[in-house]
Amino acid sequence: MEPNGQGTNEIENDDNSAYEEEKGNAVAHKDNALQKLNALLLKYINNPETIAKSDKLSYWLEDYCRYLDLEDKFNPKFMKKYERGDVIKVNLGYNIGNEEGGLHYCIVVDKHNSNLSGVVTVIPLTSDKEKTPRFADVALGKEIYIKLNEKLDAIKLIVSKNINEINKNENETTIF
Repeated sequence: MEPNGQGTNEIENDDNSAYEEEKGNAVAHKDNALQKLNALLLKYINNPETIAKSDKLSYWLEDYCRYLDLEDKFNPKFMKKYERGDVIKVNLGYNIGNEEGGLHYCIVVDKHNSNLSGVVTVIPLTSDKEKTPRFADVALGKEIYIKLNEKLDAIKLIVSKNINEINKNENETTIF
């Protein structure tokens, strides 16, 4: 007998019935969610003005399912450690309302991100499109453009030096 007066089989039965009840609720919620999602997607597909929204939502759901499948295998210690100011391409998911969504370039704002956390704080970038700014838009001027060009110039210089070094080494090792 267990200290609470219940036998092991009774505890297992209670655990099993709680699991079966939770499983039944999960299946019912899944069925309801899929039915509503299917109706919404069909509504979007049948309207020329919203068909693109249907495609984006479907694509995002496929991506999200793939991410969930990979979540168990994900190990953040293998993530690259980014520095503040790095520009990276990020999948921001499906946008709701005025949120940015999809693939966007972002600036890393973490000063010391830990690759063990699996989280990197970023600010999404958008282009200046000569339109009325949204309430959350911040004009960054040309500072980022200048910094990116400086980084690009530095990378070009390093690549050029490496190519020259490779060519020099190839010329030295060529036997005539």
